[in-house]
Amino acid sequence: MSFELEVRNSQIKEAGDGLFVKSGTIDADQVVCEYTGDMVVGHDNLSYAQSDIAVGVGGDILIVGNGIGAKVNDIAHMTAVSEEEFEKFVRTETYPTYPSYSTNCKFEIKGSGEFARVYIKAIRKIETDEELFISYGSEYWIQRLIRWKLIDEDYAKKTVARLVWEKIQTQNTIKNK
Repeated sequence: MSFELEVRNSQIKEAGDGLFVKSGTIDADQVVCEYTGDMVVGHDNLSYAQSDIAVGVGGDILIVGNGIGAKVNDIAHMTAVSEEEFEKFVRTETYPTYPSYSTNCKFEIKGSGEFARVYIKAIRKIETDEELFISYGSEYWIQRLIRWKLIDEDYAKKTVARLVWEKIQTQNTIKNK
């Protein structure tokens, strides 16, 4: 299927620009576009990790988006969260979203390290005039909640560490049975 994309104001209030299907239809599992940008390796990526357009591609490597793919928004609606809500969010990777929208794309990483390429791929059929939405993932939102001071940094780090440890212990228990 052929399609054309365009950047215009997002339907999500205060999100800025969004990416829309201008014409045609995007089929499920079809690559929408490549997520292009500057690759940042090593300790230099710490300042970029706070960027709203950086995608981790493994290890200490980020791609800081500067192309059309960087205009795809997440539908998460993050506001102040309680400690219970934060723990549920980290454990299940589900978070409050704008109710009128649903994710219709995902990131797909091909290759690894400095040879990695990131694509945005449709997860369902997307019609003309629909805005593209993607999940940025829990790491992105945890960093934002801390940066925006919506959750205490020490609490967030301890909770994430505890939940990761619990997951590892559960996996080890299953393996040893």
